[in-house]
Amino acid sequence: SGGAAVPPSLLDAADKAFPNTFVSVLWGMTEGGVTTCEPTSTYEHRRNSAGHGLPGLELSIIDPVGEHLHVGEAGELVMRGPGVFTGYLGQDELYQECLTPDGYFRTGDLARLDDDGYVHLTGRLKDLIIRGGVNISPVPIEDALASHPGVKRVVIVGEPDDRLGERLCAVVVPADSHDITIESLVEWATAQGLPRRYLPESIRVVHDMPQTAVGKIKKNQLRDELFGKAT
Repeated sequence: SGGAAVPPSLLDAADKAFPNTFVSVLWGMTEGGVTTCEPTSTYEHRRNSAGHGLPGLELSIIDPVGEHLHVGEAGELVMRGPGVFTGYLGQDELYQECLTPDGYFRTGDLARLDDDGYVHLTGRLKDLIIRGGVNISPVPIEDALASHPGVKRVVIVGEPDDRLGERLCAVVVPADSHDITIESLVEWATAQGLPRRYLPESIRVVHDMPQTAVGKIKKNQLRDELFGKAT
């Protein structure tokens, strides 16, 4: 399962619906590099990670200045290996900008690696919401709200705010005829163990969301449609 974020609740539903089928989240990108779980992976690995790199793929996590971080620390996921591409046709300058000094390709994804080398995705650099000067990844919030019985699909975007810069806005496609309120989302998120700073502050109910051919929601376009383009 790949192409878009996969909340743990979807893996739970897949295991229940197809008890004799091995379902695994797969992370990868056009530029190369693939991670996946294997039959020997634990259920927790399948449910809560994007797997580990296939043979030959080196994965690491770097901080904003390019320093490699320790196991368990979150930052930008970088990769190198024989399966990683060697450049953009006719755009060598762009390619060089995407490389670290030691030859890793910068994916733009935020993640951490555990002791077993499994990748735990935490968001996209471009999707970070800056609330009161604090960077907040929408992924854990979306994962928690995705299991709400009245939610068919949900994303968290930054709603412009004069005082804090951005606030956490839940954009929801409701399931069937459910009436979704911000109070019910906050109550659900709290029950899932989200800290107060991760609780959604507003809600927008929509019938559909702009998405790519592979199912990724175009958050920038959605945010512009809801709140207008940033100036």
